[in-house]
Order: sequence, then structure tokens, then C-alpha cells
Amino acid sequence: MPGLPQCLQLFDILQIGLDEYDFLLRKVQIQTQGKRTQWQKP
Repeated sequence: MPGLPQCLQLFDILQIGLDEYDFLLRKVQIQTQGKRTQWQKP
């Protein structure tokens, strides 16, 4: 099955992307602490 390794590689890239997105989201949350923004949950 030649398509399987590509699928797993794509999943790895997606997982890394999600990790980086989570990191950036936390970074933005830290930078916007103390400010009232629409992104903060009530």
C-alpha cells in the first residue's frame, strides 16, 4: 500500500501543526492577559 506512508506523514505534519497552533494560541493568551478581549471565555 503506497498511499499509507503518505497518509501517516500527512498526519504527523497535521499533528505538528496543531501543536504549533496550540503554542501560538497560548502565547497570544499570555500577551492579551489583563486586556478585555472577545477571545477570552467568560
